[in-house]
Amino acid sequence: MIFNMEINMSNKKIINITLFILLFFSIITLIIAKINGLNYALFNRINDGTLIVFSVILIFCIILIQLNIRSWVKYLVNVLLVFILLVFAFIYFLGKVFYEEKNIYRMVSTNNKYEVIIIEGNGGATTAYSYKVLLRELKLFMPKEIEIFFSYLSPIPEQTRFLNDNTIEIFCQYCQSFIVSFDKRTFRTNKKLQFYKGEPVIRTWFGHKNEQEKKIEQPLNKNWEGKWVLEDSMQDYNGTLIIKNQTENSFSFSLEALNGSHTGILNGEAKIVDNNAVSIVGDIDDKESQCQVDFIKKENDINNIIEIETTNDDCLPFHGVRVHFAGNYVKNGVIKIRKLEDFVQTQDSSDSCEYYDRIFKNNDETNVFKKLVGDNYRHHIQIPHPYF
Repeated sequence: MIFNMEINMSNKKIINITLFILLFFSIITLIIAKINGLNYALFNRINDGTLIVFSVILIFCIILIQLNIRSWVKYLVNVLLVFILLVFAFIYFLGKVFYEEKNIYRMVSTNNKYEVIIIEGNGGATTAYSYKVLLRELKLFMPKEIEIFFSYLSPIPEQTRFLNDNTIEIFCQYCQSFIVSFDKRTFRTNKKLQFYKGEPVIRTWFGHKNEQEKKIEQPLNKNWEGKWVLEDSMQDYNGTLIIKNQTENSFSFSLEALNGSHTGILNGEAKIVDNNAVSIVGDIDDKESQCQVDFIKKENDINNIIEIETTNDDCLPFHGVRVHFAGNYVKNGVIKIRKLEDFVQTQDSSDSCEYYDRIFKNNDETNVFKKLVGDNYRHHIQIPHPYF
């Protein structure tokens, strides 16, 4: 089919051995990758390098078979290999037209053993982008590679960093960061993050749970996790801080505050330094839109307290009028709520025609409050505060 030539027995043995080694190497490589649940970087995507390597191997096999076999089997095997070559070429060139991938970010570990690559994929005719974060070994021969993050449309990964030799933090646009760790020996991750239009699709666990998911047994002053409530919170004026996913150096938090009908919300990740922690929420390129939150851990004989301080004009972009995040937050605190029977009708003694529904148990309490605020009493009772 290509050419014919006579060969002696010694050359035939050499050809047989070479052919066997080539096929054995290719098959074993793919089998090992499949067994380990990994994709070797050489074979994980149809790209220029992959196409060239497989094409050379297949062409070489065709030549060896042509030299070695002189029967109808030769033609059958050659046709099969040529068909595989055409399929590779078809997938490659068709993929170039209808689907494109490009590297938009690359980070190498401090020990130069791994690299993390953020890949943006585009469907060509559409504007629907998908994103992958790949972890790859930095070595020439058989580098291992795994996909640790995938999203369709959102969230959009923008940067990564190595927290240590086997823990990676992924920073996304308009959402909190994600932390993924992997076993350096087996190259397995604690989980694979997948999202479809911002919604989590699956979280696959390998072996033991992620260290962040384990309950961290620490001294009281080192344990940040839990629910914290602003001191003296009422149903119309309160603040709630939820801390979770604590590691040795960080935790994620959600902070909500309320004043009447106005609210404020902050979500992010804070870095721990001794008994303090700090978080900067907002656009990393626009300091005016950022909110810096300082967490100060305090303890006394009665309560376990976190004091929150804010900068940048008290984080105005993140809350409504008269809402504040700052204050002392008590571990497992409660929001005081008046019961319905606490709302009683009281009469203003200076105006027998007007009745006011206020939180006073009787007229004596009303009169005490009037003496306290003086001429401002009518102003206070006319300010609406929605309690329900």
